[in-house]
Amino acid sequence: LIQNSQVLGASDVQTENTLIKERPISLLSGHKTIALFGDSMIDTMETDSPYLKKALKLVYPNIDFNLLNYGIGAQSVTNGLNRLNENINYKDRQYPTILNSNADIFIIESFAYNPLDNSEEYEANMRSLLNQLIALGKPVYFLATIAPLKANFGKGPGGVNWDSDAAWAHATKIDSYLEQGISIAKSLNIPIIDCYHPTLQTNGEGIAIYVNKHDGIHPSVTGHQFIADKIAHMISI
Repeated sequence: LIQNSQVLGASDVQTENTLIKERPISLLSGHKTIALFGDSMIDTMETDSPYLKKALKLVYPNIDFNLLNYGIGAQSVTNGLNRLNENINYKDRQYPTILNSNADIFIIESFAYNPLDNSEEYEANMRSLLNQLIALGKPVYFLATIAPLKANFGKGPGGVNWDSDAAWAHATKIDSYLEQGISIAKSLNIPIIDCYHPTLQTNGEGIAIYVNKHDGIHPSVTGHQFIADKIAHMISI
Protein backbone atom coordinates (compact mmCIF):
# COMPACT_ATOMS: atom_id res chain seq x y z
CA LEU A 1 0.00 0.00 0.00
CA ILE A 2 2.65 2.51 1.11
CA GLN A 3 5.93 2.35 -0.74
CA ASN A 4 9.03 1.34 1.19
CA SER A 5 10.56 4.38 2.82
CA GLN A 6 13.26 6.07 0.83
CA VAL A 7 14.76 9.51 0.77
CA LEU A 8 13.94 10.88 -2.64
CA GLY A 9 16.28 13.55 -3.90
CA ALA A 10 19.07 13.45 -1.31
CA SER A 11 21.78 12.90 -3.93
CA ASP A 12 21.16 16.04 -5.99
CA VAL A 13 23.99 18.54 -6.43
CA GLN A 14 23.83 21.45 -3.98
CA THR A 15 24.09 24.35 -6.41
CA GLU A 16 21.88 27.10 -7.78
CA ASN A 17 21.39 24.98 -10.89
CA THR A 18 20.43 21.79 -9.07
CA LEU A 19 19.20 19.28 -11.63
CA ILE A 20 16.11 17.20 -11.09
CA LYS A 21 16.56 13.65 -12.29
CA GLU A 22 14.51 13.37 -15.43
CA ARG A 23 11.53 11.06 -15.47
CA PRO A 24 10.10 9.68 -18.71
CA ILE A 25 6.94 11.41 -19.85
CA SER A 26 3.99 9.32 -18.77
CA LEU A 27 1.24 8.25 -21.17
CA LEU A 28 -1.25 7.81 -18.34
CA SER A 29 -4.48 9.78 -18.60
CA GLY A 30 -7.36 10.59 -16.31
CA HIS A 31 -7.96 12.73 -13.24
CA LYS A 32 -5.98 12.84 -9.99
CA THR A 33 -6.45 14.87 -6.83
CA ILE A 34 -3.42 15.71 -4.71
CA ALA A 35 -3.81 17.22 -1.24
CA LEU A 36 -0.90 19.20 0.18
CA PHE A 37 -0.89 19.78 3.93
CA GLY A 38 1.39 21.94 6.04
CA ASP A 39 2.23 25.41 7.27
CA SER A 40 3.21 28.51 5.29
CA MET A 41 5.76 26.54 3.28
CA ILE A 42 2.71 24.92 1.64
CA ASP A 43 0.44 27.96 1.93
CA THR A 44 2.83 30.08 -0.16
CA MET A 45 2.61 27.56 -3.00
CA GLU A 46 -0.70 29.40 -3.59
CA THR A 47 -4.20 28.16 -4.32
CA ASP A 48 -4.16 25.52 -7.08
CA SER A 49 -0.35 25.32 -6.61
CA PRO A 50 0.51 26.69 -10.08
CA TYR A 51 4.22 25.82 -9.93
CA LEU A 52 3.41 22.22 -9.05
CA LYS A 53 0.64 22.00 -11.64
CA LYS A 54 3.07 23.14 -14.34
CA ALA A 55 5.73 20.68 -13.20
CA LEU A 56 3.26 17.79 -13.09
CA LYS A 57 2.02 18.56 -16.60
CA LEU A 58 5.54 18.15 -17.96
CA VAL A 59 5.66 14.60 -16.60
CA TYR A 60 1.97 13.67 -16.88
CA PRO A 61 0.63 15.75 -19.81
CA ASN A 62 -2.57 13.70 -20.16
CA ILE A 63 -3.67 13.81 -16.52
CA ASP A 64 -5.99 16.50 -15.19
CA PHE A 65 -4.71 17.43 -11.73
CA ASN A 66 -6.82 18.91 -8.96
CA LEU A 67 -4.42 20.32 -6.36
CA LEU A 68 -5.79 21.11 -2.90
CA ASN A 69 -3.61 23.45 -0.83
CA TYR A 70 -4.27 22.79 2.86
CA GLY A 71 -1.36 24.97 4.00
CA ILE A 72 -2.01 27.59 6.67
CA GLY A 73 0.68 29.98 7.82
CA ALA A 74 2.14 30.15 11.35
CA GLN A 75 0.86 26.70 12.32
CA SER A 76 2.77 23.98 14.14
CA VAL A 77 2.26 20.26 13.73
CA THR A 78 -0.05 20.44 16.77
CA ASN A 79 -2.28 22.89 14.91
CA GLY A 80 -2.11 20.66 11.86
CA LEU A 81 -3.16 17.60 13.82
CA ASN A 82 -6.08 19.51 15.34
CA ARG A 83 -7.42 20.54 11.93
CA LEU A 84 -7.40 17.12 10.28
CA ASN A 85 -11.14 17.01 10.94
CA GLU A 86 -11.84 20.66 10.16
CA ASN A 87 -13.26 22.05 6.94
CA ILE A 88 -11.00 24.66 5.38
CA ASN A 89 -12.27 28.18 4.77
CA TYR A 90 -9.02 30.10 4.34
CA LYS A 91 -8.24 32.83 1.84
CA ASP A 92 -9.99 31.66 -1.35
CA ARG A 93 -9.86 27.99 -0.37
CA GLN A 94 -12.98 26.18 0.71
CA TYR A 95 -12.31 22.47 1.13
CA PRO A 96 -13.79 19.63 3.13
CA THR A 97 -11.59 18.15 5.83
CA ILE A 98 -8.45 16.60 4.41
CA LEU A 99 -9.65 13.23 5.73
CA ASN A 100 -12.76 13.66 3.54
CA SER A 101 -10.99 15.19 0.55
CA ASN A 102 -11.03 11.96 -1.51
CA ALA A 103 -7.49 12.80 -2.58
CA ASP A 104 -5.56 10.19 -4.53
CA ILE A 105 -2.23 11.31 -3.05
CA PHE A 106 -1.33 13.14 0.17
CA ILE A 107 1.82 15.24 0.52
CA ILE A 108 2.53 16.22 4.11
CA GLU A 109 5.10 18.91 4.87
CA SER A 110 7.19 18.80 8.03
CA PHE A 111 5.80 21.84 9.89
CA ALA A 112 9.45 22.35 10.90
CA TYR A 113 9.38 26.07 10.16
CA ASN A 114 7.02 26.47 13.13
CA PRO A 115 8.99 24.38 15.62
CA LEU A 116 7.63 23.32 18.98
CA ASP A 117 9.63 23.69 22.18
CA ASN A 118 9.30 19.98 22.85
CA SER A 119 10.61 17.42 20.36
CA GLU A 120 8.61 14.64 22.06
CA GLU A 121 5.39 16.54 21.35
CA TYR A 122 6.44 16.97 17.72
CA GLU A 123 7.15 13.23 17.49
CA ALA A 124 3.81 12.21 18.94
CA ASN A 125 1.74 14.66 16.93
CA MET A 126 3.49 14.05 13.61
CA ARG A 127 3.11 10.30 14.04
CA SER A 128 -0.58 10.67 14.84
CA LEU A 129 -1.13 12.97 11.86
CA LEU A 130 0.67 10.68 9.43
CA ASN A 131 -0.97 7.51 10.77
CA GLN A 132 -4.46 8.97 10.31
CA LEU A 133 -3.67 9.71 6.66
CA ILE A 134 -2.05 6.31 6.10
CA ALA A 135 -5.26 4.72 7.38
CA LEU A 136 -7.13 6.17 4.39
CA GLY A 137 -5.33 3.66 2.17
CA LYS A 138 -3.93 6.17 -0.32
CA PRO A 139 -0.26 7.01 -1.02
CA VAL A 140 1.25 9.39 1.53
CA TYR A 141 4.50 11.29 0.95
CA PHE A 142 6.52 13.32 3.44
CA LEU A 143 7.91 16.60 2.12
CA ALA A 144 11.05 17.99 3.75
CA THR A 145 11.19 21.51 2.39
CA ILE A 146 14.23 23.70 1.64
CA ALA A 147 16.98 24.32 4.18
CA PRO A 148 16.69 27.66 6.00
CA LEU A 149 19.20 30.44 5.85
CA LYS A 150 21.12 30.84 9.11
CA ALA A 151 22.61 34.29 9.89
CA ASN A 152 20.20 35.89 7.42
CA PHE A 153 17.14 33.89 8.44
CA GLY A 154 14.10 36.16 8.49
CA LYS A 155 15.92 39.20 7.18
CA GLY A 156 14.15 41.39 4.64
CA PRO A 157 11.47 44.10 4.35
CA GLY A 158 8.79 41.61 5.39
CA GLY A 159 10.92 39.49 7.71
CA VAL A 160 11.22 39.14 11.48
CA ASN A 161 14.68 40.73 11.33
CA TRP A 162 16.16 39.18 14.45
CA ASP A 163 19.81 39.62 15.35
CA SER A 164 22.16 37.11 13.74
CA ASP A 165 22.54 34.93 16.85
CA ALA A 166 18.77 34.59 17.33
CA ALA A 167 18.26 33.95 13.62
CA TRP A 168 20.94 31.25 13.59
CA ALA A 169 19.52 29.57 16.70
CA HIS A 170 15.97 29.48 15.30
CA ALA A 171 17.10 28.21 11.90
CA THR A 172 19.15 25.48 13.60
CA LYS A 173 15.99 24.44 15.45
CA ILE A 174 14.18 24.22 12.12
CA ASP A 175 16.99 21.98 10.84
CA SER A 176 16.55 19.65 13.79
CA TYR A 177 12.82 19.29 13.18
CA LEU A 178 13.33 18.70 9.46
CA GLU A 179 15.69 15.86 10.38
CA GLN A 180 13.26 14.54 12.98
CA GLY A 181 10.39 14.62 10.52
CA ILE A 182 12.44 12.65 8.00
CA SER A 183 13.27 10.10 10.70
CA ILE A 184 9.60 9.72 11.66
CA ALA A 185 8.55 9.24 8.03
CA LYS A 186 11.25 6.62 7.53
CA SER A 187 10.06 4.70 10.57
CA LEU A 188 6.53 4.66 9.11
CA ASN A 189 7.76 3.55 5.67
CA ILE A 190 6.54 6.79 4.10
CA PRO A 191 8.48 7.92 1.00
CA ILE A 192 10.35 11.16 1.62
CA ILE A 193 10.57 13.95 -0.93
CA ASP A 194 13.80 15.53 0.26
CA CYS A 195 14.25 19.16 -0.72
CA TYR A 196 16.18 19.79 2.49
CA HIS A 197 19.52 18.03 2.07
CA PRO A 198 20.08 19.15 -1.55
CA THR A 199 19.71 22.77 -0.39
CA LEU A 200 21.84 22.43 2.76
CA GLN A 201 25.42 23.58 2.27
CA THR A 202 28.40 22.09 4.12
CA ASN A 203 28.63 25.19 6.32
CA GLY A 204 25.07 24.61 7.55
CA GLU A 205 23.57 27.43 5.50
CA GLY A 206 20.66 27.17 3.13
CA ILE A 207 21.05 28.40 -0.44
CA ALA A 208 19.96 32.02 -0.84
CA ILE A 209 18.61 31.66 -4.39
CA TYR A 210 15.86 29.38 -3.06
CA VAL A 211 14.74 31.84 -0.35
CA ASN A 212 12.42 34.81 -0.78
CA LYS A 213 14.38 38.05 -0.31
CA HIS A 214 11.29 39.81 1.01
CA ASP A 215 11.11 37.82 4.25
CA GLY A 216 14.21 35.62 4.30
CA ILE A 217 12.12 32.57 5.21
CA HIS A 218 9.76 31.25 2.56
CA PRO A 219 10.74 29.84 -0.83
CA SER A 220 11.46 32.26 -3.65
CA VAL A 221 9.98 31.61 -7.09
CA THR A 222 13.10 29.55 -7.81
CA GLY A 223 12.58 27.72 -4.52
CA HIS A 224 8.95 26.92 -5.29
CA GLN A 225 9.92 25.73 -8.77
CA PHE A 226 12.59 23.48 -7.27
CA ILE A 227 10.14 21.98 -4.77
CA ALA A 228 7.50 21.52 -7.48
CA ASP A 229 9.92 19.81 -9.85
CA LYS A 230 11.12 17.54 -7.06
CA ILE A 231 7.57 16.50 -6.20
CA ALA A 232 6.58 15.95 -9.84
CA HIS A 233 9.57 13.73 -10.54
CA MET A 234 9.36 11.73 -7.33
CA ILE A 235 5.72 10.80 -6.79
CA SER A 236 4.13 7.82 -8.50
CA ILE A 237 0.72 8.25 -10.10
